[in-house]
Amino acid sequence: MRQDVVIVAARRYGFSDNGKRVEGVTVTYFDPELGPQASEDRRGVELLSVSAGLELWSQLEAVPGLYEAKFTQKPGKGGRPSLALAGLTFGEAVSLSAEG
Repeated sequence: MRQDVVIVAARRYGFSDNGKRVEGVTVTYFDPELGPQASEDRRGVELLSVSAGLELWSQLEAVPGLYEAKFTQKPGKGGRPSLALAGLTFGEAVSLSAEG
């Protein structure tokens, strides 16, 4: 599945888990097609986070930025589908600064 997303943050991580090295990237993004939400219980743009392999770090040309994200599915807890970020294609840098 491919989807346009705006990536607002990315963080590399690395740690040891029972002697095994674990490394990756956490990407925080939103779907620009959804836009800000307003309801009784919610306001603004909801952010989503997904972890990916460390190889995606080099695909982040500008953050924040518009990207085409490639997602795949993998089995999650209880057999429920879980999205995995498999690749990014850079579109353009975006500005999230408030002007006023």
